[in-house]
Amino acid sequence: MKKSKIEWTEFTANPIRGRCPHFGTAMCGTYCYARKRNPNWDKKPFFVPGVLDGINKRKKSATIFIGSVIDIWADAIPDKILKEIYGTAIAAMHTILFCTKNPSRYYSAQIVSSNIWFGASTPDASKAATFCDTLSILRSHGAQTYLSAEPLMEPIAKYLDPEAYGGIIIGAMTGTGSVKPKKQWVLDIITVSTGKPIFIKDNLLSIYPDLPRLRETAWALKK
Repeated sequence: MKKSKIEWTEFTANPIRGRCPHFGTAMCGTYCYARKRNPNWDKKPFFVPGVLDGINKRKKSATIFIGSVIDIWADAIPDKILKEIYGTAIAAMHTILFCTKNPSRYYSAQIVSSNIWFGASTPDASKAATFCDTLSILRSHGAQTYLSAEPLMEPIAKYLDPEAYGGIIIGAMTGTGSVKPKKQWVLDIITVSTGKPIFIKDNLLSIYPDLPRLRETAWALKK
């Protein structure tokens, strides 16, 4: 578990390491912000149970994002391992954040907990409506959900259902060949999500300094 530079969490924990199974697929494409941060990129996914011990041993409550460098909810991750990770999350005294491009697999969690937030990452319009439908079903069963529109690569506001998520994160693509989102795309998401916690990342504020400085997360992390 490490102190994180990701603005909307305090710590990250990666009990599964290796190349993300979604990379190079229709689920993700060939852009991955975590590729350069992942020293095990050239390896097949593997489980590091000791990371879960670190979560259990921390006595002071914190916000922890599990799976920051690989999508642990990808279909390629064995159920047995995922259940062990989720079991640790439920038992933790911390606020636990998950985020995936495969949110339908959240259904396998079966048990919801007040300390867990289920996120879906939807940078483009083709996934936005479907992911909102999935999050709506989860919310109907008592789960806490959020949407991550990062990196924002096209207008998605008209496909969003704000009743599906408890908050939204909006960010830009970074690195070589980045697609610069249009300011209006961001403003439209803000309008649709009125009344919800909205977190605009620094990489967007650096492009458009006059954007509203909205820095509220659904899990009430102060930034």
